[in-house]
Amino acid sequence: MGRTWWVKVAFVLLLIVLSVVYVVPSFWPSAVTDQKIPSWGRFFIPKNRVHMGLDLQGGLHIVMGIDPKKVLTEYADFSLEEMKEDLSKSISPAIDVSREPNSTNILVKYSPSDDVKKIRKEVRKYAFFEIIDQGENQLTLGFSRQEANFLLKRAVDQSIEAIRNRIDEFGVSEPSIQSEGTDRLIVQLPGVQDPERAKELIGRTAKLEFKVVDDSKSPLEVSSIVAKVEDQKKIKFISGKGKFSDYTLAINQGALGQIPVDSEIAFEKKVEPQTQNVSWFPYLLKKKVDVTGDFVRDARVNQDPQTNEYIVELTFSAQGGRRFAELTEKNVKKQLAIVLDGIVHSAPVINEKIPSGRARITFGRSDDPAALLKEAQDTALVLRAGALPTTIELLEERTVGPSLGADSIAKGKKASVIGLILVIVFMVAYYRLSGVVANTALLLNILFMMAVLAIFDATLTLPGIAGIALTIGMAVDANVLIFERIREELRLNKSSRAAIEAGFSKAWGTIFDSNLTTLIAALALLSEGTGPVKGFAVTLSIGICCSMFTAVFVARIIFEFLLAKVNP
Repeated sequence: MGRTWWVKVAFVLLLIVLSVVYVVPSFWPSAVTDQKIPSWGRFFIPKNRVHMGLDLQGGLHIVMGIDPKKVLTEYADFSLEEMKEDLSKSISPAIDVSREPNSTNILVKYSPSDDVKKIRKEVRKYAFFEIIDQGENQLTLGFSRQEANFLLKRAVDQSIEAIRNRIDEFGVSEPSIQSEGTDRLIVQLPGVQDPERAKELIGRTAKLEFKVVDDSKSPLEVSSIVAKVEDQKKIKFISGKGKFSDYTLAINQGALGQIPVDSEIAFEKKVEPQTQNVSWFPYLLKKKVDVTGDFVRDARVNQDPQTNEYIVELTFSAQGGRRFAELTEKNVKKQLAIVLDGIVHSAPVINEKIPSGRARITFGRSDDPAALLKEAQDTALVLRAGALPTTIELLEERTVGPSLGADSIAKGKKASVIGLILVIVFMVAYYRLSGVVANTALLLNILFMMAVLAIFDATLTLPGIAGIALTIGMAVDANVLIFERIREELRLNKSSRAAIEAGFSKAWGTIFDSNLTTLIAALALLSEGTGPVKGFAVTLSIGICCSMFTAVFVARIIFEFLLAKVNP
């Protein structure tokens, strides 16, 4: 045994030590680590570990979708206000900018005396839009396909980030949040104890807006308009039936022509403390939003010392504080509505400029203070974590019980152990000493595979366990090819050393080809598959790579040792 052999042995031993260091924490709860190991010793323990998937420890699996048309419509509405302000300053105050009904297109209407070339030049500053039609004294703007796809992708990415922040605040460890296609999100929350609250937190848009109340019409006139629209359209919102956002949209569509074009109707929920009867008080608000929840730096729950009502105190960022100060300065003695997810929470009168960069949301009173406190806490949580860019709809929900997960783990372990024992017994019975070498390589293969999973913080699922069980069976396949080659060489009356050298060299091509084709299939599943398919492909791919290393490299080192020391 030369120097090269010792270098190879040292390399394998180093891999074994590192693998043990990375694998052990996965089977050692972090609480035990904190109690049993001193702080200086924890520095050497890796934080990475193999995590149990949703199907193994139970939890919540939900599929959510966004409405592409709604995303584009909301961005169009946001842009047209800014576009209208810019065109009225640079061209003429008479220019009318509006959105085409039931479409995301924007109409820019101008007078014959206006400079069309200058209007087109100003419009092109809005990169998301392109001029798709030019009629008489009118331009029609629409989203280009490229920009529409960008906005949809951005909405999905922002939704993933906002949901991840909320889940982190909620305290769920090891969540899985990923996009599927262009308009769907898959959220998996292993070990979650309160699925209903988790769903509510994830699905809340948490869109916070500060809007000035339009006092061009009195509250009585606004209520009269709402009642008239309800009679004409034969609509009435009843709690538990339909979405309140659909009711609000129907009211505003029916009120067209009766309210200013730059205003909209929103409602505040009023609950009678004694009877718990719910009523909806209408407000006429300016559509323009000067300050949004994007500028909120912190949100905390407190209790008003005078009224004992729960409130959420907001602290704005520096930029948000300046905007809020400007907004309150321009609208002294007017009402400022605090709108959360389309519902007015309160509309206090601005007595003076508020330069402190702070505001509050009042939650009123209720016979159930605990429920009110929970609502305030959840509101503060989602405001801190950030608003979703658009409304997300729950498409599919599946709750996995922890007992099912425990049963899956037990069955997966049992299947893997039985498979391992059968393979070990067969190899020893059929190949004798060579079978012991193959089994040693097999055990190291499992150790290396689990270490790689831990290094990448992989999540182990039930299909992943199936991949491990399959890998155990396939891991000795390379050794079988090598051993049969060695037997053929021995039948030709070659020495043990020559037979082993020839067996490894001649079998290598076949081993490489067979494992490469399997690895290509596994990588294809990993690239195109989702969920369970991807979990199976991950463990299979890692298992193939590790088995090639142990079956060829490690087994050859052991044979070289046997030839030098035992001389079989």
